[in-house]
Amino acid sequence: MEPENKSFIGRLGQVFVKKNKPVKLEPVLKINPAESKEKLETFHKENGQFQDATEEELKQERDEINRQTFLNAVPVTENDSKNHLPITASRRKFFQDYVDDVLRGTITAEQLSPDIAHTVALILSEHPDPAIMPDKKSTYVQNEEQKDSNGWSKIVEIKEPEKNEIILPDIKSTSVENIHDIADNITVEAKIPQEKLTKHKIKMLSNDEYRRRIEDRINTLITKIEQGEIKLADLSPEDQQVIIGLMNSNE
Repeated sequence: MEPENKSFIGRLGQVFVKKNKPVKLEPVLKINPAESKEKLETFHKENGQFQDATEEELKQERDEINRQTFLNAVPVTENDSKNHLPITASRRKFFQDYVDDVLRGTITAEQLSPDIAHTVALILSEHPDPAIMPDKKSTYVQNEEQKDSNGWSKIVEIKEPEKNEIILPDIKSTSVENIHDIADNITVEAKIPQEKLTKHKIKMLSNDEYRRRIEDRINTLITKIEQGEIKLADLSPEDQQVIIGLMNSNE
C-alpha cells in the first residue's frame, strides 16, 4: 500500500511549488491611506457617525429590557391599579427596593410571591401607582380615638370596676378539737380566675398603653390585608368599619 500523499506547499529557491508544480501566489494588496480615509468619510456620510454609548444610555436600555420582561411575566391592567388597596409610605419604600432589583436584573418575577410581584408590576407599568396612605404615627392626633365619630372606642369595650373593695365573710369560731378535721377537708384553689386577672391587667394599663395596643392591632390587620394574608370581609363588622373609616379619612 502506497503512503497517503499529503498536499503541501514548499519553497524551492524563489518559487513556491505544490505537488512538484510551481504555484503562483497573489500579491498582497497595499492599502492607500488617502483612499482609505476617503472611503471612511463616504461611509459616514451615507450611514452617519457611530459613537460609543454612554453608561447612562446603557443603563436605560438595560432597565427598559428588564422592565418589559417583568411585565410580560406579570401583566397588569388599569383596573388592577384602581382596585389596589392604598399602602403606607413605608410599604411603598419596601416595594421600591424590589423595583430597583428588577431593573438591575438581580431578581425575576418567579423569585417573588404573587402578591408582591403584582404590586411591583403596577409600579413598573404605565398605570398609576397604588395610593399612598400616610403612616399613622406621623398623623396621630391626641385623643382623636375618643371622639364619638371615630370607631376606635367600639373595638373593645372595657368597663372599669365600680369598686375595688374586699368583702370578707363572717367567720365563726371553731373549737381547737375540730381544727385538724376541718383542715383535711379544705380544698385550696390554686388557680386565680381569668376574670380577675383580666380586670387587674386592664387597671394596670395607662391610657397611652391602651391606645398603643389598639393602634398596633389595627396596623397589623391593615398589613395582613395588603399582603393578601386576610381579606377585609374576614374581619368583624367593627374592625371593617374602623379600617374603612381610616382609609376614607386619609383620602
